[in-house]
Amino acid sequence: MLHAPDLQHQQPAPLFGFDGRSELPAAFRGSVLLLGSFDGFHRGHRALLERGRTLARASGRPLAVLQLDPHPQVLFRGATRFRLVTGIARTLLLGQCGFDFLYTPRFDAAYAALPPGAFARTVLCDRLGVGAVVTGPDFRFGHKRLGDVDMLRALGRRFGFAVDTIDEVRDGTQRISSSLIREAITRGDLARVARLLGRDWLVGIARDAQGRWSFDAEQLLPPAGDWPVEACDAAGGGLVRTTLSLGACGDVSRFAAPSSCRMLRWLA
Repeated sequence: MLHAPDLQHQQPAPLFGFDGRSELPAAFRGSVLLLGSFDGFHRGHRALLERGRTLARASGRPLAVLQLDPHPQVLFRGATRFRLVTGIARTLLLGQCGFDFLYTPRFDAAYAALPPGAFARTVLCDRLGVGAVVTGPDFRFGHKRLGDVDMLRALGRRFGFAVDTIDEVRDGTQRISSSLIREAITRGDLARVARLLGRDWLVGIARDAQGRWSFDAEQLLPPAGDWPVEACDAAGGGLVRTTLSLGACGDVSRFAAPSSCRMLRWLA
């Protein structure tokens, strides 16, 4: 079983959520802001997180992350069952990252239409007052994804914030990304999923009043079949190892787990 040392079996620290509809408290302005989807919290995300932590500690700034709500794939494609992590598992993993606050603006047509310069001015500067942003080398932003890292650096010089990037994190010849992990999940290659994540894949699961188990509607799942899993409590602690029988539509036909189960860890 793989475990990332900083993202397993730790109670999340309190996390301040900010959606941009009010004024950001002064204590959170000047932050080091991570830009990226953070879907799955894979090895590339952790490299980004470590760079952000280093900058925040060295400068005494808050550490923050931008998380669009809903995900752009929902707005543009009406996507379902595409997220690597949802619900309680996502909340747990975010809380364990050590962020001081989470910025979750409403991602709608108006937000998507912001040109790159307007995004930098109105969001990064006016709304958040960032001191620095950290992202990967292929980051795109603004209307029709017209902004890239070079443009972001130029906008940073114009508006007074620093821009730092990390190198790609690779698995052999391939860049580790959420898309690469999705491909492995749809093939049922959970050993590779665990390798790309740097830990076993943790997802949320819920039990209704009739005892039926189900996954979030946006949760990506492996192919139908019988899968070895570990039932986990709300803190990610293991309860029991068992088998989950998954149907073609994501329905659960067999899963013997305690009622205290809130998540499960897929065992490669």
